[in-house]
Amino acid sequence: MPSLVKRLIVLHHGAMLSDGPPAQVLKDAAVIKAYLGTKFGKRPEAEFHQQQQKYQQELQSDRGTHE
Repeated sequence: MPSLVKRLIVLHHGAMLSDGPPAQVLKDAAVIKAYLGTKFGKRPEAEFHQQQQKYQQELQSDRGTHE
């Protein structure tokens, strides 16, 4: 997955929750739980990756229309 950044830091209530390469941080269960809730934190990994890919495609298509 191409990325705009090499390092991603996620804060939750002012405290660092996760830090590292974006692919690693986006898979972090603590990040998923904090921002999406436990329902999404328990999703099967394949389903999570499908949704993530769909989001990335939408984001890229939005960028294409705004450039």
